[in-house]
Amino acid sequence: METTKTNTTLGLVTGLAVGAVLGMLFAPQKGTKTRKKIADQSRKGVANLKANINSLATTATDKAQEISDSVASKAHELELKGKVAELKAKNKAEELEAKGRELLNKPPHSV
Repeated sequence: METTKTNTTLGLVTGLAVGAVLGMLFAPQKGTKTRKKIADQSRKGVANLKANINSLATTATDKAQEISDSVASKAHELELKGKVAELKAKNKAEELEAKGRELLNKPPHSV
């Protein structure tokens, strides 16, 4: 959704810049005034474009950090679950070993 908003903003700024340039080219003014207006509008357009690019870069950086944090959190969670499972398996193995030793040490049943 953020990409759509950025593309819309970029399209709007570009459309306004093109419209302003075309409007000035066809306006009945001296060439020097028209060129100055075009230069001014171009500077404003470039400034707006830089601001949009900076905003997009900030948004992308924030999203990347958010995803990185989420992945790190999930990895840590899985690591902890793995350790718990390992401890449970170790305890169960020790239990079974103890039962096995107990069975080996019992005298056979007499019939």
